[in-house]
Amino acid sequence: MRQKLFEYYKENASTHALIFRHMQWFRRLFLIVLFFNVILICVAAVGSFLTDFISSMLIWLLTSMSFFIFYRLNRLFDIKAMKILKKYHSISSSPQTWSEHLADIRITKVTEYLLEHDMHQKWKIERLIIDFQKDNERGKIPPLIAPSIILAISIPNLTQLCFQIYTYFNLEGNLPYFILNMSYPKVVLNILIFLVILVVSLFIVGIFSVLNKMYGFIQHQIVDNHAPKRSGLTETLENILYRLHDKNSG
Repeated sequence: MRQKLFEYYKENASTHALIFRHMQWFRRLFLIVLFFNVILICVAAVGSFLTDFISSMLIWLLTSMSFFIFYRLNRLFDIKAMKILKKYHSISSSPQTWSEHLADIRITKVTEYLLEHDMHQKWKIERLIIDFQKDNERGKIPPLIAPSIILAISIPNLTQLCFQIYTYFNLEGNLPYFILNMSYPKVVLNILIFLVILVVSLFIVGIFSVLNKMYGFIQHQIVDNHAPKRSGLTETLENILYRLHDKNSG
């Protein structure tokens, strides 16, 4: 029975059935630009260290332009989704509120299915939610590399590296020229070193976070492409459960 509900949801109440089915080429373009942006971030990050200043700036300029295109596509996506709701479901909305109306359509369709198949009881809906959550957990694969793990295994090496950096630049002959004439040059130097190391560390962790998000996106779309639909169905069942609770309370 759980599988039949899931099949019904996929064909009649999922975002793919209600929206994406009517804008397939645009969605493909949207996903391509998204992947392109993630790749550009990685290239820009590596290029900042391996190329000269001008080349690095050109890479970041290209990345910024790509992000602007993605932002415009995202806005266009909302407009197209709004028009699809108007055309196929006779619902007037704004680009900012179409997803709320979509959630209402899902709740209505899934509720009708539950009523028709004698599943519209609190304990049955709770059991369905638990089962779908378990299905999603089983479909997950471990993250690529957790940023916290990267930090944990890097701390000993980073400690030694930072010690060497502080020692080297605090020698009288190695003080940078631009701080020699400042008051308390060594204090200023150590603050600058700390800030640079902090920014670089955060940047590296951010890169791995982006890679993990991309990895998770690929996992949902390719490895287990039913996961987003199960998550959507679980959320819908939870909303139905809340409404059922409010109805019983009233």
